[in-house]
Amino acid sequence: MDDWQLDMDMLQRIIDALPVGVWIADTRGNLKMNNPAGRDIWQGERWVGPEEYRQYQGWWSNSGEPLQPEDWGLARAVLHGESSQDEMVDIACFDGARKTILNSAALIYDAAGKPRCAVATNQDISGLKATQDALYETRQQLAALSQQVLAIQERERHRLSRELHDEIGQSLTALKITLETCRQSSTERRDDLLQHAIDITHLLVGDVREIARRLRPPQLDELGLLPALRTHLDGLAQISPLVFSLQGECTGQRMSEELELACFRLVQESVNNVIRHANA
Repeated sequence: MDDWQLDMDMLQRIIDALPVGVWIADTRGNLKMNNPAGRDIWQGERWVGPEEYRQYQGWWSNSGEPLQPEDWGLARAVLHGESSQDEMVDIACFDGARKTILNSAALIYDAAGKPRCAVATNQDISGLKATQDALYETRQQLAALSQQVLAIQERERHRLSRELHDEIGQSLTALKITLETCRQSSTERRDDLLQHAIDITHLLVGDVREIARRLRPPQLDELGLLPALRTHLDGLAQISPLVFSLQGECTGQRMSEELELACFRLVQESVNNVIRHANA
């Protein structure tokens, strides 16, 4: 066995031990060597040249555009001397499975500067890509949820402003007029006027407590999200013909105050919309 054969045997052993897929082509781009990791990624192998690289189907991950045979890094290396690194490509394996890889390629020169071969590596990042996609989707959902919470908060502010103006404001005006009348009235009328003022004050206290309850139910702080929702739905059941059902269980670990309030507001708004449409 000559020195070159020894070198080739050692090279094959080296690339077989690598955890990434390795593909080696001659200077014309004809595939000559690979390793188990490469065959496992593609679930097979095709010993072809650049004109037949279409048998290795791929799409650019960032655009979805299909790779032409000359687009593969190995083809660009042998045809133009280009080097490429970590190009993200979605591939169709020979068994029909879909994966995402990082593809790199380079032309290899000898000591005299003459091209000897081209090498491409494939790293399977399908799991990482799926995690990134799921994380992106979660972030999109959280952003939409945040916008929804902000919209609900803004509607609550408008509703509170109207209630303060229409209900509390009118009651305070009536109380003020009653007290002024009481001051100017004869002694025998004052008891009736004071009683009327007390009645208005009782109504004001009830209105203020109701507004405070709707702003942040005390059960939310004292007992948590589910008990607060049950209390809210029980109150609605007394004034609405609809039947409400709440299913859930407490794990013993409470969410943050902000998240509990956001969840309460979302359920509150959703139920209000149901009642509004049911009465339409």
